[in-house]
Amino acid sequence: MLYVLVRGSSPVEIRTSPLIVLAFNLPAMTVDQFYGENLVRNLALFLKIPASKIRITKIIPEGSRRRKRAAGGLSVSVEISDPPANQTNSTSNNSTGGLSYSDFQSMSQSLASAAITGSLSSYLNVTVSSLSVSTPVPPPTDAAWSQVAAQPVDSRNQSSSTGNYLATVSSLKVIRDPVAGLPGQVLSQQPSIMAVDSNGNCVSVSSSSLSLTARLKYANNTYASDGLTGNTTILFDSCWANYTDLVLNLPDQLDHQGQ
Repeated sequence: MLYVLVRGSSPVEIRTSPLIVLAFNLPAMTVDQFYGENLVRNLALFLKIPASKIRITKIIPEGSRRRKRAAGGLSVSVEISDPPANQTNSTSNNSTGGLSYSDFQSMSQSLASAAITGSLSSYLNVTVSSLSVSTPVPPPTDAAWSQVAAQPVDSRNQSSSTGNYLATVSSLKVIRDPVAGLPGQVLSQQPSIMAVDSNGNCVSVSSSSLSLTARLKYANNTYASDGLTGNTTILFDSCWANYTDLVLNLPDQLDHQGQ
């Protein structure tokens, strides 16, 4: 949300540019060791965009009272957007090769997938312990804008300021176990799974395009073909994968465990 106080009688033109904000946590680096140009270059290569569209906006040592040479890691904030337009008649990002809403969505998903699978550090050639990515905001002309506009202002501000927490997913925790019902009927209790990092923190898998598939196994540990029906493959909501309509489709010689 942008607040502007204007005084006087002269007209003021305010232009905004779409962007996404990233915050990298680099645990094994000090300010003296940090080379911003390397991060920008590698990030540009990974996202396949010009380096001129990437700007480092803030570098914060972990524990601000420590001397900058002390160990402890860094938090590096980065903005990705088109450079400010110089022409007053510039009306379309796409017409000038600028970044579109779909571009920001694609970049966010690529970053999220790499962070979740643990490959982001190798792409950027720096150890990244975690990452937050702000949610791309659609333009008012996009069909998705109505959903954004319907959200409470506080919710929109929180999403844009804190971003979605991303890190390597170390485990999928079954928070609610499946409980079998009768064959051909929905499970009497649907499973709920949570994606967490090595510290047990909720990882926002929904920022990526990754999904979760439930399958049924026989007692001998082989998969049962078509043992489950319903929506067996679902997307995450933040770090949660909540099934709602799994149906047991085979007789009860199975061990009734969704994998």
